[in-house]
Amino acid sequence: MLGHILMIGAGAWGGFIQIGVGFIMMPILARVMGLDLVRVNMHKVFIILVYTPVTLLIFASRVEIAWGAGIALGLGTALGGWLGTHATITRGAPFIRRIFAATVVALIIKLVFFP
Repeated sequence: MLGHILMIGAGAWGGFIQIGVGFIMMPILARVMGLDLVRVNMHKVFIILVYTPVTLLIFASRVEIAWGAGIALGLGTALGGWLGTHATITRGAPFIRRIFAATVVALIIKLVFFP
């Protein structure tokens, strides 16, 4: 039950701001809901896939969208998703754990030293 409530909060963050929503969902899915890291990544990507088109439609109805940049970002995200899925399936949870830790460390360094 707590995991579902926290996921509602993560979903609100994802729909409103989007930045870092995967980092918010991963500890909820892993620690609170007890999923292993391969399933955490799978669920995270699926959840974002479901709500992103809805969010896009809401934003597109209100503001002008930079479609060229969005399509380029979407293609890059699709490529990264394909590569990440392949690596996750072939290398498993230890690989995800290392990538996640490296990304968090890089984010901390960026925020502390390059505001």
